[in-house]
Amino acid sequence: MRASTFALALFSSLGSASAVGLLGFCLGATHADGTCKSQNDFELDFAALKPYTNTVRIYSLSDCNTLQNILPALKTSEFKILLGIWPTDDSHFAAEIAAMKKYLPMYGVNNIIGITIGSEVLYRKDLTVDALAARINTVKSSLAALGFGGVKIGTADSWNILITDAVRPVIEVSDLLLVNAFSYWQGEAPADMAHSFVDVSDIAQSKTFIESVKGNSTGFDFYVGETGWPSEGAAFQSATCNLSIAASYWQTAICGIRKWGINVFVFEAFDEPGKPSATSDTGVQVEGVEGHWGVFTVDRKAKYNLTC
Repeated sequence: MRASTFALALFSSLGSASAVGLLGFCLGATHADGTCKSQNDFELDFAALKPYTNTVRIYSLSDCNTLQNILPALKTSEFKILLGIWPTDDSHFAAEIAAMKKYLPMYGVNNIIGITIGSEVLYRKDLTVDALAARINTVKSSLAALGFGGVKIGTADSWNILITDAVRPVIEVSDLLLVNAFSYWQGEAPADMAHSFVDVSDIAQSKTFIESVKGNSTGFDFYVGETGWPSEGAAFQSATCNLSIAASYWQTAICGIRKWGINVFVFEAFDEPGKPSATSDTGVQVEGVEGHWGVFTVDRKAKYNLTC
């Protein structure tokens, strides 16, 4: 993998390139048929992932009773987790807070590396910047009242959102931020996919801007929140899909960014074939990709070599 002068300069603040970034996986809460996962199902997920990681990310606490089922599975499997709270409407947000208040005191927070409030809610315009910042502060206050004020709170959003002055209020109140970047959805040809992700670079631009807002803040965590390449489905512009291309993206983009010390959550762990077709920013409906972002099949088999 070639590294551009631009990427080298921006990543120089990370220190030694020998400090390989964390690898984690985004994890769904349902089976391929849409039924909810149990504690045992999560334990089986973790057993499949354990040769490669001990860290996962989820998106909701109350949906499918996820927090109730996943917290004991974390303890038995010795996994860590980045929890997610869905904040976009009052009733759902209230259910998320209620789940947090009920189950965190039961299981503690030793297995929790942080909590994201929403995922791409600014990108989709589900919430305003000020509303999201307020949700983040609400969760911080709720955790402090539970005695867990040390848990880091933030959000996840698209890289092109997290390089704009308008999002400063969210960046300022966050203890961690996750930046999502998909070369596939930018229509990159396979020959250019890693260059777009690592060298140009979506991640470098967002990291530099976020750090300029945070200043000398200590204890702030930066992650790639989602990235990956579908192993099946229709092409989007110049981006085409097959197993070989997905494997190449893993080696060049995901392994490449980790070598610069960047922590990465891969989207996603397991295929979810029940997902509907996706629509691009430009309104193009793309068939067959949403169910095939998994690095593993639905029966928890790795699709390709996951060593870096």
